[in-house]
Amino acid sequence: MENKIFCPVCREDHEYTIRNEKETYPVKNEPVTIDADVTYCSVCGEQIWNQEIDDDNLKKAFRIYRDKHDLLQPEEIKRIREKYTLTQIAFAQILGLGEKTIARYESGSLQDSAPNNLIFLAKYPDAFKILLEKNKEHISESCYEQAR
Repeated sequence: MENKIFCPVCREDHEYTIRNEKETYPVKNEPVTIDADVTYCSVCGEQIWNQEIDDDNLKKAFRIYRDKHDLLQPEEIKRIREKYTLTQIAFAQILGLGEKTIARYESGSLQDSAPNNLIFLAKYPDAFKILLEKNKEHISESCYEQAR
């Protein structure tokens, strides 16, 4: 794979370098400083925006924010859901969340504390059973039986 990207200063594709630098991202109106990978044009030396690298940097900032605010990480949410062998949609329906919510959280989107607390409580079988019974009409009978 070629290591080239469009440089808006040079106005053409060039090879680039990546440097590790401290950067601060605003996450929910709070500054979060990370060790970020930053892309630079190898010809003119200007910083270049790189979608993939910037997405990774934002994920790093979200992880730090989650740790600081005691929020579940995406892999923890996935583990809780998989504990009950549920799809993302079925798990969301049992929790009373939107159908795409769990998919977004497992992919790295940042959750608020209220849905986070609900997912956290679902980790405990007794709490999950209450939610399952309360919302069983929102899922298929086979999902219900599987989750029980």
